[in-house]
Order: sequence, then C-alpha cells, then structure tokens
Amino acid sequence: PLHGVEGRPHSVKMYLPARTVQVLAKDRLLQGGVRVYVSQEFLLEHGLVSAEVEVCMQVWQEGQQVLLPPAKLSDGCLRLESFDASFKLQGPEGRELRCSASKDGLFRAYFPGDYTVSGIG
Repeated sequence: PLHGVEGRPHSVKMYLPARTVQVLAKDRLLQGGVRVYVSQEFLLEHGLVSAEVEVCMQVWQEGQQVLLPPAKLSDGCLRLESFDASFKLQGPEGRELRCSASKDGLFRAYFPGDYTVSGIG
C-alpha cells in the first residue's frame, strides 16, 4: 500500500506502457451523455436548414461497424446517453455532409459533453 496524498487515505500506482495514456476523471464529469448541435454557419455552407439534416449513427453489430438508417435531428441536436459517438450527417436525397477532419468523413465525439459542428465540418 502507498501512503496517502493531499490528505486522502489512499493513492494509486499504475504502470502504463510507452505511448499510452490513462485519463482519470470524476464520475460526475461523465454524466449527461453526448449532445451534438449543428451550427447555422455549417447549414448555410451547405445551403440547408436543420429540418433537412439527418444523422446515421455508426454502431457495432456482430463484430462489425455498421451505419444505422438515417434519423432526423430533434431540434437541431443529436442527443445520446453514451460516452462517445461516431456518426454521419446527410442532407436531402442522402447527400453526405462530410467531416473535414476525418478520412472516412464521419464525425466523432470521444467524451460526454456538448459539441457543435460548424464551419466546413
């Protein structure tokens, strides 16, 4: 057992292999899920309104990642009760609204919180 730190009765010693990281966070910071908003700037760039945007979630099924059928955003927001999200945005007739920051065009959120898609994606 290790001695306590800053008046706490216990501390933790961890071994982490090279080029890895361990993120420790208070449980309250992981509550509330993921909320993704689509900005007016992004919509204007594509000539759309929020009612025309659909989202296709990427999920694991039978050991493979698959895209679920498109669903409308509710009030211009995607709400998920999970820690992370991978998804595709599309406009009318299935026109893909790509994420400029990823090779496969999917948007990703890795931690709970509020995110906004803006600019060119």
